[in-house]
Amino acid sequence: MNKILKTILTSIICICISITLAGCSTSVYDDYSKAGASLDKDNVFEKISTDDLVNKINEKNGIFYVYYASSEDATSRSEITIYNEQANQYQIEVIYYLNAADYTTVALRKELKEKISINDASKVPSMLVYVDGNLKFDSSRESVRSNYDTAQKVSGHIFRDMIIPAEVN
Repeated sequence: MNKILKTILTSIICICISITLAGCSTSVYDDYSKAGASLDKDNVFEKISTDDLVNKINEKNGIFYVYYASSEDATSRSEITIYNEQANQYQIEVIYYLNAADYTTVALRKELKEKISINDASKVPSMLVYVDGNLKFDSSRESVRSNYDTAQKVSGHIFRDMIIPAEVN
């Protein structure tokens, strides 16, 4: 009887762990399509953790993009499709996605600002561009928001204008 009970308990634990892990590993597509966005299943967005992002910044290797947003935010849902289309047009293979819903308190946003140099982690969505480990474009800055007030303008600038100098160097 003891052996049967152990087997049942072990099975229940394994099932619970599997369900928990499956819930944690949703894709950007899953998150946004559940929220009502019309994002293509085959998109350029790849989730990244803060620790992995810090490591990528510290590598100081080339140009990369980070979309700091939340599927809970209406503007994030509308802009993500624009960024995906524009990235495909400019042959950008990956835009890293950092989920803003994970940073809901002032303390967490302050910590994020210190780690990745974002100007204002309360501004969602924000597009960030890092070149050789340095934050070169941050749409959370008011001066940037006033000059690039639409996702089309931001994507045109970061995918077209910023890529050319990066390729020359």
